[in-house]
Amino acid sequence: MKSNLKRCLMALAFVLVSALSFAQTRVINHIVAEGETLESIAQRYNTSVETITAINPDAAQTIYVGMEVKIPVTIVESGTETVTTQPNNTNTTVQTVNTGVYDDSFTKWDVAYRLAVGYLTKPSGIDYQFAIGAKYSPIQQLYIALMAGYLGAYQFKSDTFTSHLVTIPIEIGGHFKLHNGHYISPYLGFDFNICVKTTYNFDDDGMSSDMKKKMKEWYKDMEKDLQGKLCADFRLGVKYGLNSNCALGISMVVPMNDNEKGLLSSNIYPEICLSTCF
Repeated sequence: MKSNLKRCLMALAFVLVSALSFAQTRVINHIVAEGETLESIAQRYNTSVETITAINPDAAQTIYVGMEVKIPVTIVESGTETVTTQPNNTNTTVQTVNTGVYDDSFTKWDVAYRLAVGYLTKPSGIDYQFAIGAKYSPIQQLYIALMAGYLGAYQFKSDTFTSHLVTIPIEIGGHFKLHNGHYISPYLGFDFNICVKTTYNFDDDGMSSDMKKKMKEWYKDMEKDLQGKLCADFRLGVKYGLNSNCALGISMVVPMNDNEKGLLSSNIYPEICLSTCF
């Protein structure tokens, strides 16, 4: 289990770093002025001659006044370039390519919500979660959400029981704008759940009145024992949204302690959710 969890964390870290790197690519269209060389242009934009010629093969042979040369630059958190230019930089124009940086309606703090349904695999059943809270984005491509709400679990078996828990989901992920204007958000989450009530429904057909009484007392004692138990799980998933306010996601939920395994599922199970995209 620890090995699988480590692989999941490493995979998510790779996705987030790759996506952030992809989102930070911009190009400056530089018009060559009299007296300029590839070396002076590279120095001006804090890059190398090799980088310039890699995307401008013609420039490797010769450059001339008025020639347009594409220069890759870096984007900082605010979405501007870290380019050193002269005060009257009249021979450059900016062209954005393959970028996930966007300033539209960006706020560091926002409301976060989560509506989720999961299929419990062992024992079989369903869980359903409703939570709302706050989202903080230190930069546009990263978010941290803290929520609180309700988590219920219903198991399918002859003697069924329903668990009612207070849930505190914590979610960390990236959010990136695609070329079609939609959004994609890889994320990981941790849920801390506290059991407040467990309801048992057992089949008492054919039982004597004494047996029914004993069974009810036994389930009642078990319910008291489970109240207040802390459960924890880990989730790894991705969300796809048509806009920045709503997204459909899918994740795999990994139980992290014995209480979670007993009250919900002892195995990893799939879950779908409707939530904020970031």
